[in-house]
Amino acid sequence: EEMNNGGLEAFFYKLLQWDYKQVDLRTIERNEGLLNQIIRSFKPIQRYWFERLENGHLISAKYEQDNKTIKESPLEWNNPIKVNKQYNDFLDFCIENGIKQYENRHAMGKYFNKLYESELKTEKQTIDPAIGQERVRIFPDLKTARKIFCNTMKMDTEMVFPDK
Repeated sequence: EEMNNGGLEAFFYKLLQWDYKQVDLRTIERNEGLLNQIIRSFKPIQRYWFERLENGHLISAKYEQDNKTIKESPLEWNNPIKVNKQYNDFLDFCIENGIKQYENRHAMGKYFNKLYESELKTEKQTIDPAIGQERVRIFPDLKTARKIFCNTMKMDTEMVFPDK
């Protein structure tokens, strides 16, 4: 009824009077809604890494079948991480989350090398003398790792990882 009684004309009049120069449609507001959209569009390796950065552990805790008894403690951040162990953790993550298509070991290494460039070190170390030398990754400290990850999304670290 409002449309038939001059509502449409009033709407067009408002549009003609509106100062559209204050709006830049090419500038996207970086807000929580956009962040949620970005997170939902992550590839499996990005989802995995986001979760690790969020909880602050390089590898999550492993539990027995009762989901209460810890079989393996989480790996705290400032430790070297075996490349094979990290990839196996990624595979466990994919299985737990129902992800059927995921990156291979080589693609995972490329992702981390591209993301962290000179901040990431990959070298051979002896962690278990019975096994000998194994390839390990040494990531930057957690704060730096989070900041670099957020910069790739052009998002503020405090918005992505609040209270951390």
